[in-house]
Amino acid sequence: MKAIIPIAGKGTRTYPLSFATPKPLLRIKGKPTLYYVTKVLKKFGVKEVIYVISPNMLEFIEDIKKVGDFKSDYVIQETPRGLGDAVLCAEKKIKKGNCVIVLGDSILDVNLKNFEKNKNYIGVYEVPDPRRFGVVVLGNDRIVDVEEKPEKPKTNLIICGIYYISKIEKLFSALREIKRKNIKTKGEYQLTDALQILLKKTGDFYPLKVKKWLDTGTLNEILETHKKLLNKTQISKKAKIKNAKIIPPVWIDAKVIIENSQIGPFVSIEKECEIKDSKIQNTIIYQGARISKSEIKKGIIGDYSEINSLKIKEIFVTNKSKIIS
Repeated sequence: MKAIIPIAGKGTRTYPLSFATPKPLLRIKGKPTLYYVTKVLKKFGVKEVIYVISPNMLEFIEDIKKVGDFKSDYVIQETPRGLGDAVLCAEKKIKKGNCVIVLGDSILDVNLKNFEKNKNYIGVYEVPDPRRFGVVVLGNDRIVDVEEKPEKPKTNLIICGIYYISKIEKLFSALREIKRKNIKTKGEYQLTDALQILLKKTGDFYPLKVKKWLDTGTLNEILETHKKLLNKTQISKKAKIKNAKIIPPVWIDAKVIIENSQIGPFVSIEKECEIKDSKIQNTIIYQGARISKSEIKKGIIGDYSEINSLKIKEIFVTNKSKIIS
């Protein structure tokens, strides 16, 4: 079985970090968010992943293809025309058969207890405010309607980033139809509109129960997901910690130096970082960063950045930034 993972978006909601690093390669506990996204694919028995990327991701394609224990390939979405167009780009690599589609910013787990390979499924999850998502309506244990980002949602069940299509060629046909008829929602070719066409033709869509769903679409969502993934304290034996107070949970990699500081809760520190005379909580600190005489309550610090004498409630800085107060 193959999987399609569309990751061709510009990543504007994760600026400034994604100026230097594509959003799927932004890291939590030293691993790219894409690593956590792909874990669910093993439940389906996926052997190969097709990534849909934008042209500016080509320089990172080898790093992307290394994520997860899968054979992998890629196609390029030359112009951003929406999720539906992105999925259709993968037709170059997948002609027919069953397929899983997972969005590149959704970390989730699913219940496959009653899963049947000859049916179509859409992952569903209940949220308080579904207006910024695709929404599904159920009837007799089937999906009877889908709608993209409705102003007045009919239910609180959202489409949360995973789809199983038993015959991917039928979905590709529906995607070609919305392009041929120029059916757009909010200016883009949406996967939800193609699913609506397929649903009307076959009626064969079922809800796939999502047990856990974590979003990484924005920097704040990455931090919230980081909190949930950071469920225990892990400190490398090769880290050097002197006169420091560690408040769990934290994750500290090798070759980290911490002196005269308070770290935690909810802090990840990657290798080769140095933190001195500082107090840090709810923060992801990427490789090689140096922080001294600072207090940070929330943030993400890019690779090899330097922060000195800064007291701040929230900070997001890209790689090789330098801030001295």
